[in-house]
Amino acid sequence: MLLLTGADRSVVSPHDFRGEMMARLQAARPDVTLVADPDDDLAIIIMIDGVAAGAYNLHQLEDYCQRASASDCEINKADYVAAMSIPSTPPSRGSLRLVVRDESYLAAFDEFAATKPGSHDLTRPRQIGDDLYAFLAADSETKVSLINDKTLKELDLSGDEAWTLAAAQTRAILPALPTPDRLATAAVMFEDQDYLASLLIDLPGWAEIAAKVGPDLFVTFAADRIVYAGVLPDGSAFDDFKTAVAEDCAAMQKCISPYVYRFRDGRWVIAR
Repeated sequence: MLLLTGADRSVVSPHDFRGEMMARLQAARPDVTLVADPDDDLAIIIMIDGVAAGAYNLHQLEDYCQRASASDCEINKADYVAAMSIPSTPPSRGSLRLVVRDESYLAAFDEFAATKPGSHDLTRPRQIGDDLYAFLAADSETKVSLINDKTLKELDLSGDEAWTLAAAQTRAILPALPTPDRLATAAVMFEDQDYLASLLIDLPGWAEIAAKVGPDLFVTFAADRIVYAGVLPDGSAFDDFKTAVAEDCAAMQKCISPYVYRFRDGRWVIAR
């Protein structure tokens, strides 16, 4: 994708960007009431019967529009409204999944959770690395939505039961982790499948791999549908690789992480 500079870029303020998107989303979702988050210029609270039921987080979309051409920005705005305006299928036990997100996503989660004290104790994201967290979510045909403790109560699940079930169901739809022998031969690319970043949640599995291939194991996942793993020692080639990953991330609308990770002491750490 070609990223442009100058007059062709979107240069509106975050506040005005939210105002435009809130008007679009409200027109597409007349069944709910949308309220501007007073603490975040790029968040919109979804109210149903006077109760906060969710939120639209516009940070990634706004960041993309600041870097992309106006025409590409418009396409993604329309896609966002189309995806977000389709009512979600009610969560079920079979729809539970785990997704991987970074600290900025966690911050947005915490801001919303603060409006409903005590409602996310069981569904609190679990850390798997320096800035990486596993989130409990529900899958549907159109989108993936985070869930709260109220949903678990409705599904008659304890917190541990929900996490265990979600982990098993997510793992069942993912490819097998690469074998040490395969990684020793060449890097492995997983792509074009939902939830691929969730491969990183299998910390015991990666610990076994790291124990055999050594400390030079690396993993990147700029997007949820792309995971790249291999073996490369520290040095100039590795530094160039880290730069390339960061540049690829900057060109994406929905980048999860711009970093390359090593596996250390049972968790993922950012390669410095």
